[in-house]
Amino acid sequence: MKGKIIAMYAKGLTTRQISDQIEYIYSFEVSESMVSNITNKLMPETEA
Repeated sequence: MKGKIIAMYAKGLTTRQISDQIEYIYSFEVSESMVSNITNKLMPETEA
């Protein structure tokens, strides 16, 4: 799941758009703040 969130973020989707897409595709809610926390935590790893 985290990889999909990072991929959507890299394509320029906002945290709200990512949250909406996760809910639409997987039928469960992911808050915008959770998406933000995931991207903030993983971005340094992906940049390295």
